[in-house]
Parts: sequence; structure tokens; C-alpha cells
Amino acid sequence: GPRSDIDWGAGRLDAYQAIKAALEPAGVFPNIDLPQHQFFEDSLTEDGGGGDEDFYIFTITDTTLPIAATLIMPTWDSGQPDFDMQLRDNDDNLVASSGTVSRQETIRFAPPTDAGPYTLRVFAWPGGGGSSASVAGPYLLDISAGTATVSISITTDGFTPFGSQEPGVSIDTTSTGTNDVQTVQVNTGPVDLYIRTTLFTDGENTWALGTTSDPDQVIWEFFDGTDWTTFTAANTLFPLATGVAQGTPVDVFFRLTMPTDTTSLKEHGVSVTIVAVEPGDPPE
Repeated sequence: GPRSDIDWGAGRLDAYQAIKAALEPAGVFPNIDLPQHQFFEDSLTEDGGGGDEDFYIFTITDTTLPIAATLIMPTWDSGQPDFDMQLRDNDDNLVASSGTVSRQETIRFAPPTDAGPYTLRVFAWPGGGGSSASVAGPYLLDISAGTATVSISITTDGFTPFGSQEPGVSIDTTSTGTNDVQTVQVNTGPVDLYIRTTLFTDGENTWALGTTSDPDQVIWEFFDGTDWTTFTAANTLFPLATGVAQGTPVDVFFRLTMPTDTTSLKEHGVSVTIVAVEPGDPPE
């Protein structure tokens, strides 16, 4: 922001840039590597005995950098609300935690030995502040780690069970008896998601893509949870979802309308790719 903040200060000093400005020629020394920072604002409801909780999943790609998390409760007063944190590695081992009754909770974890997904749990402590339950309230969370700017993982069995179909038939994966969903999990976000496809081919012959089903041409579509969108060109990125929060899954379904006729009766296959970028940064 344009001014200092009671929690985050007035900004981060960049000593390298200060020295660089005084050097001739500029850029004599390389700058230091800095971990990626992710900032979140959310809230937890009154505990009620079970403990409200949020989970943040991020993927470690650089094991030379430590993991740090800072949790601030801006409405904190005399021990309430009492929110705490736990950090678990990719084998679900508890590697760090913070459980005080202060306005700020901090986790520092030495550079991890293994890359992969880590999970930070933010939860309302039952019995916090000496009372029977922690009250509701907002929180601010900053996670710093050696992660990719964005990262996703895809849960799929690698194929869509359309089977053998007659010319002109339309079948989709939301149909009863098929119900085959491909799930994109956002591990480091938020992200904008895009999707693209190749042409259908049997290795020698191809089916074109279009908005009508003609000889050797298919209607090939994806469903983003709201509307069906037609792939009108191969290897072209189509928007799938924007501003998807970290830890959020996105389900994708597909629909195929067969050609009215085809020169090949062999099995045709197609490859679909999901691309994740930072919000507002169109992929190249």
C-alpha cells in the first residue's frame, strides 16, 4: 500500500538495489534468491468444540529455502480469538507448529529435505484464551517458501471412456453410467487455468475440429461447471477458470459428437493439456 501498515511495516528493504544504483557498471553482483510469498485473508467461525479450520497446500520446488508462515489476528484482544497453525510435509508428518495465545503466530521450518506438497493448517483452538472456546474472527496469513509461482496437479486415469460410437452420436462424461471427471487441483495459487487439445488421430488419419459434425469432423467440447465450450482449433488455449484459489479443485468434463462419416474405422485419440498462469498473465 501507499503507507506503512501496523502489521506488515512500510515495505522490504532491497540492499542490492541500493548498492547496484551506486555501481558502474550496474549489475556487477547477482541479487539474492528470495522465496515466493503468498498472502491470504480469511476468517474462522466460533470453535463450538470441534474447531473450525482452513488448509493451505503449496508445493516445494526449491529445498534450499526455508518455509515461514505468519498468522495475524487483527481483532485479537486479551487472548481472543486464539488461532494456531500446524505444518505437515508430503508424508503427512507434523514438522512445525505454533500454539500461543498471542496476536501473531509464526512458524519457521528449516529448508525441507524433500520437494512436494506441504499443508498448512490454520485452526481455532478449542478452549483458547482460558475460555471454553475460541471466538470467531478474521485472520491474515503470509506463507513464504521455495515454491513455484503457480502449480497444479491433475487427477485423471488418462482416458475418457467413450468407447466405440456410431457416426453422428454425441456422448459426454457427465452422462449417467459414464460420469468420468478430470480434476485439476491448485497447489500453489491463485491461478488462471487454460485448456487446449490436439486433433483426433488414428496415427494416419485425423478428424478436424468444428462447430458442426461433418465427414471427418467432430464437435469436441469441455465443461467448466457452467457452460460447454467448443474446441474450434487444435493447440489453442481456451480459458477454463480464472482466479482459482490455492487448494481449490476444478472439475472438467468432456463431450464428443462423432463425425457424420469417416474414412477411418480405427481408434482415434486426442491429448488435452491444462496450463496454469498467474492471474491476469495470459500464457504465451
